[in-house]
This record gives sequence, structure tokens and C-alpha cells, in this order.
Amino acid sequence: SSFYENKLNLILENAGEGIIGLDADGNHTFINRKAANLLGYEPADLIGKNSHSVWHYNRPDGSLFLKEECPIYFTLKDGKKHAGESYFWRKDGSGFYVDYSSMPIFDNDSVTGAVITFSDITGRITAIEEIIRLQKAVESSGEVIFITDLNGLITYVNPEFTNLYGFT
Repeated sequence: SSFYENKLNLILENAGEGIIGLDADGNHTFINRKAANLLGYEPADLIGKNSHSVWHYNRPDGSLFLKEECPIYFTLKDGKKHAGESYFWRKDGSGFYVDYSSMPIFDNDSVTGAVITFSDITGRITAIEEIIRLQKAVESSGEVIFITDLNGLITYVNPEFTNLYGFT
């Protein structure tokens, strides 16, 4: 049994994603090193504390994010998986975008908690925002811009190309 527990602990502590265990009230029962590092805490600092009030209390714009609106909280109430993108807050007050999954933990058909896995996707969000800025610049440019593939086939034209040449 201790061999299995040691192996399980090694897996959890070395996972590439943050992993958090919650009880039925949303309080931390487990937090792996990756999750603690991403959130800026020591794992022991979070045990017993409410997850929503520690790292999921506000939206990216700083507005209040009520737990009654929170998909992670929904998992504890409806016993269903909830997943997607969200925003978590660090101990120092900075925040970051995450891709998360919230899975219920059942004991005798009752939800007794949830397992949250998450990873930081700030780089992906930043790249998407940059692509959108570049797209807006290309589309509003007064210059003719077109893109071709390696065979010289046109794959994109901006509105100025369409205005000048009449092709869509």
C-alpha cells in the first residue's frame, strides 16, 4: 500500500498540470506542487481554505465573480464535469488565464468533492490577441495586401485589394 501511495504521490507532484482536490464545500483538500506554484502559494497554505475566495473570486476585469456563477462550484452541486477557459488569481494579486477541467468525486452516489486540473494558457491568449490586432491592421490598411500559398495561389486578400481590383 505504501509503495502504491508513493508512486501516486510522485505522479501527482510531477504532473505538468495543476491538480487541486476540493471537498463538497469547495475547500482545498489537496494541491500539487504545479498548482501551488502557478497560484503563488505553498501547498500547506491552501489546505482547508475555500478555493473560490482564494483564486477564483474576480473576473479578468476585476469585477466580482460569484461562486453561484462558477462552473467549478456547479460541479459540486450538479455532479457533472465542467471545463473550459477561466481566470485564476495568484497570491500576489496578479491573474492568469487557464484551461481547466472540474470533475466530481463521488462516494455512494453523493458528490463529496471535485478534482480540478488546470494549465496556464496566458501565452495562447496573448498570441490570439496579437493575431486579432494584426488582422485588424491588415484589413484597415490603405495598401493592397494579399497572401499566396507556395504555388502562387491567392489564399487571402484584404478589403483594399477587393476595392482596387474588384475581386472578392
